[in-house]
Amino acid sequence: MTRQAAQKGFGATTERPVGPEERTLGPVTAFDEMAELEAAGNLGWRTVGAGLLSHRMVRTDTRWEHRRVA
Repeated sequence: MTRQAAQKGFGATTERPVGPEERTLGPVTAFDEMAELEAAGNLGWRTVGAGLLSHRMVRTDTRWEHRRVA
């Protein structure tokens, strides 16, 4: 199976950040995700979308605190 066939079959997205104020954080796992989000939040990055092993983030002038709620 080719990479392209796997992405098509498993629904992987190819969305890329569109500007300097947007980025993808990842790959992250449940073990390191919160530490990475804390560091990013202190720099003004907030999550606007989450996917498998990644977060889509935008930059703001505000510091953010990320929490995992069960």
